[in-house]
Amino acid sequence: MQINFLGDSITEGAGASSHEKMYTAIVCSRLGAKENNFGKGGTRIAPQIHKAGDPFGENFILRAKTMPKDADFTFVMGGTNDYGHGDAPLGAVDDAARDTFCAAFADLARYMRDNFGKEKVCFLLPLPRYDQDNPYGDGSKKRPQEPLSAYIAAEKAILEKFELPYLDLSDAFPVPERADSTAFTMDGLHPNDKGHSLIAERLVAYLEKLFFPAETPEPLDKSGI
Repeated sequence: MQINFLGDSITEGAGASSHEKMYTAIVCSRLGAKENNFGKGGTRIAPQIHKAGDPFGENFILRAKTMPKDADFTFVMGGTNDYGHGDAPLGAVDDAARDTFCAAFADLARYMRDNFGKEKVCFLLPLPRYDQDNPYGDGSKKRPQEPLSAYIAAEKAILEKFELPYLDLSDAFPVPERADSTAFTMDGLHPNDKGHSLIAERLVAYLEKLFFPAETPEPLDKSGI
């Protein structure tokens, strides 16, 4: 069994004290799977409009096209950096423009569906983060834009349009109250060991239900009683 993981710094392992503590490694260890990690820190789903000097120019779909298509499953988690420091406008779910987050996310969702199969893909919605309603993202945006919740709502709508499954961990992952060490993060954004473990538990449960469903016992025959 092999599992692809496509994402940003969280998927790359930021916040974990060692590789073994990363959510990707925990999932694969628990399931005896090979880890194909395509996480890269700082990257976004939508390309920057103003690209000069951008150190994170490798948007998600470029790495998606390098992932093994024979993997048994693929998880995708992104969008927090688009909110944090992306300069592409959010756009609308059915936006025909090519320079918006919604258009780029739709392209990624379509690619994943068509090349990996919707039964073998699951998206993870962006995790709650400190100051997630700040219209300037992580403070680097020059003009005010939408809060993180708007990016999450757009992802949900587009994934439902393409009939792709997603997991929302916000019910178990509280919004960090400060930009340093919290219960589940090291800095209000990147999960610590406890946060990575929480993510892994949810993914393991998802895959066990999908690949190893509990056997349904035969109904008791009471005809002779």
